[in-house]
Amino acid sequence: MNEPEEIQRAFQRYYDTAPIITGVPDARQLYGLRSEMYGTFIVQEIEVEQFAAVFFKPRLKESPTDHALMNSIADKAVGRFVEASEDAQEEFRNRLDAFRRLYSFLSQVIPFGDSKLEKFDAYLRFLETKLPVRVGTGRLNLDDDVKLKFYRLQKVSEGRIALEPGTPGALKGPSDVGTGRVEDEQVPLSRVVDVLNERFGTEFTVNDELFWDQVRADAAADESVRDAGEANTIDNFAHVFDRKLEELVIGRMDRNSGQVVRFLDNPEVREFVTRLIRNQVYTSIQQDAKARAQAT
Repeated sequence: MNEPEEIQRAFQRYYDTAPIITGVPDARQLYGLRSEMYGTFIVQEIEVEQFAAVFFKPRLKESPTDHALMNSIADKAVGRFVEASEDAQEEFRNRLDAFRRLYSFLSQVIPFGDSKLEKFDAYLRFLETKLPVRVGTGRLNLDDDVKLKFYRLQKVSEGRIALEPGTPGALKGPSDVGTGRVEDEQVPLSRVVDVLNERFGTEFTVNDELFWDQVRADAAADESVRDAGEANTIDNFAHVFDRKLEELVIGRMDRNSGQVVRFLDNPEVREFVTRLIRNQVYTSIQQDAKARAQAT
């Protein structure tokens, strides 16, 4: 999909000479992040060691007992995470992500002699998959729902891309650790419709996409919904929005009865669509409110 010139520029930095890494990654940041996570008491060192004793045990493959034991150890931290405040949860998650990214980079360029860091990283990788995602902050993961079934390989051109010897490039290293959360990319409604078709055996069409687009627009324009979205967290906003969304869907019964029936009769479809549209409408309301505040 790329032009030859773009490919040449991308590969040139790796050709002939070892790349220069700009920025100075500091391994001490790993210890700082680890100390901060231990300081939250969500993660405890003794549990990390217990987990590592099972995870790194010599074996050909994990047994069901090993997996159950690792889960039981990690579940203790999950329980403490759930009991923490939302701010504390986000702070912990951000530091976990920062540690994982920095360790992943440094472990490729620095020979570590501290096995505790490897144990801690393995524990965090396992724990991260078990942490609950707060509504409105998690990325919609379609990996388990969208599968590649067919592809076509087609030759569209032929040529030679020459690299120039003696022209090193530079790669940027993470010399600073950021713990801010990256904003998730909005998932187009058409992709969600595809997932619904695959997951629930439905046959949603372009007209169905338009139906949900219109419902979402009605919800975003409703004054009571906008007031609730500006003044509440998304969790409290849900109490107002979910009831209103059901009213709006029923109000369009004459335009797409099939979608309305699926929404009302199938709790899984209703929960999935409600969560998606709620997050999108809430984000839109919050962005509009910030824009007005900045304008004044």
